[in-house]
Amino acid sequence: MSSTTSQEIAELEKLCEQLYNANSPQQIHEANKLLENFANSTDCLNKCKILLDRGISPYSQFISCRVLVKAISRNTVILSPQDKYDLSI
Repeated sequence: MSSTTSQEIAELEKLCEQLYNANSPQQIHEANKLLENFANSTDCLNKCKILLDRGISPYSQFISCRVLVKAISRNTVILSPQDKYDLSI
């Protein structure tokens, strides 16, 4: 995993923790906004898989799962046979 990806994954973990442990509605709104941008990004599938495999926080794993379910149900992510296999393991 490249250092950029590692940094992005760490930032996503931090956002998920911020969303879960927010002290104000403004913090929740900001974290939701940034996580929504992540969910709409072209590389969200790869990052979700990394978070599910290596995520430290259970909340980041939960968010990743929810993002994947929403993306797949909206048909915004097209899964290759390999992606389907990787997610089924």
